[in-house]
Order: sequence, then C-alpha cells, then structure tokens
Amino acid sequence: MRACVALWALTALVVTLAACSAIVSPDPSRLGGRDAGPGIDARLDPALDARIVPTDDAFVSVDDDAFFVEPDAYSSETCSEACTDGTVCVGGACVCPEGLCCPGCDDRAICVGGSCEDCGAEGEWCCRGGRCEDGTHCDADRCAPCGGVGEACCAGGCRDGVTCNEEGVCATECGLVGQPCCDGSCFEGDCRGGFPFGEAMCQACGGRGQDCCDGACDGMLSCSSGTCRGCGLDGEPCCGGSRCEMGFVCNGSRRCDACGARFQTCCAGDTCREGSCTAGSICL
Repeated sequence: MRACVALWALTALVVTLAACSAIVSPDPSRLGGRDAGPGIDARLDPALDARIVPTDDAFVSVDDDAFFVEPDAYSSETCSEACTDGTVCVGGACVCPEGLCCPGCDDRAICVGGSCEDCGAEGEWCCRGGRCEDGTHCDADRCAPCGGVGEACCAGGCRDGVTCNEEGVCATECGLVGQPCCDGSCFEGDCRGGFPFGEAMCQACGGRGQDCCDGACDGMLSCSSGTCRGCGLDGEPCCGGSRCEMGFVCNGSRRCDACGARFQTCCAGDTCREGSCTAGSICL
C-alpha cells in the first residue's frame, strides 16, 4: 500500500514540473508562429510601435530670440512719422542719404554731391533727361553749343543757312571764308564784292594787314584807312587813338614811344623803370 502511495506522489511531481517548464519556456508555435528571436524587443507588436507617443522633449520650443529680425533701418515703421522729401528713417530719425538732395531740386537744377546746382545753360550740367537750353546740347553731361557751323547739330537742326550733314555736324556751302556770302552775310570774315564786281565772297578780315571787319580789328590791332594795322608797340599807332602796350606811351602824334628807361619819356602815371620822373616827364 505504501509503495502505491509513493509511486502516485512521484508521478504527480513529474507532471507538475512539466507544466512549469511549459510556462517558463513557451512554445513558439503557440505564439502565432512568429520567430521570437532574442530579447523582448523582438517580440513587440509593430502596431504598438506605430502608436508610441513621443515625449514632451520632442516638442521643446526654440528660443524666440533665435528668430528675431532686426527692423529695416530704412523703414518708416521705426519713426514716429513717415519720412518725406526723399529722407529715410535711420535710428528713429528721418535723415537725407549721403549724396542726395532733400528735398529734391527743381527743373532748373540738378543734384550734385548733395547740393542743387544750376543746369541747362552753356557750360552747366545737363538737366534731368539730358535737357539743355536752345542752342546747346548735352555732351558728356555738360551743355555745349550746337547748331553753328562746325558744331554738332541741335535737336531741331542747325541755324539759318546751315544744314546738318550725315555726320551730325552743321555744315554750309556759304558763309565761310572763301565761300559765297549767305544773303549778304558771313559766318566768318566779311562779305566783299558782289554786283557789279562778281559774286560776293566771304573774305578774311580783322587780322594784321587784312581789311577791317566793319571798322573793327582783332585783339590790339587798330583799323587805319580800312586796314588792320599793329598798334600799341614802339612806333605803331596808339590803339584806339590813346592806348599803348605796357612799356610804351602814346605821344602827341598818336604813336607809341618806348618809355620808362633813363632819358626816355615817363610812362603812364609818371613812372620809370630806371631813375625817377622829373618835372619835364623825363626819366633821369
């Protein structure tokens, strides 16, 4: 009897140990046929991975200063009032940019280096749009003469009697020295001749030994008997009947004599280059 009880107890112990072994080491075939593989991570359900909620650290906000943008230095938003007359806002104040004019210049002036300067006349800056006064044109930012003989053609062409050629230069077939007169006048020289002495021609005048130009001569020359002659120097006629070059004086015969040296006539203002002027206007 005791032998039967002992055998029954041993059998129960073996069955119990087998059951515990199955729990500790489960059969992979009873887990849905999946290869468990090593470690617990390999047995996680992929569906669970997709539903993992990220931690708050993943959404830590960046410091606002990292996205701070400096306000536009030229934005009127930084000034209490909108800037006008060409000024811009800098540091909370409306200022005129360097090299500009505030307010702008009117139509008769142009801004140069921060100041308004006159424009449009001959020798002045060209106005905005390259504008210049009549008789001038814009050349290298300056207003230069145009329309005359040998000059560039103006926007409206050339002066009377002159035509604009293919090179953009005002040319003529009359009015120059050696050419026929243009309706009795010349651009150079003086119109001489004509009926009954043939065609009137433009001839040089005003120079030394040339005919006087309507009674006038070039420079210090003097018109004498219709011819331009030297004047103002030693032995020459006094220019204009009374003037001589420095170092000469006009005598009673309206001729220029040397003056200022010793024993010569005193120069104008009773002056002498040598000695001193005496009561008789002689340098001694």
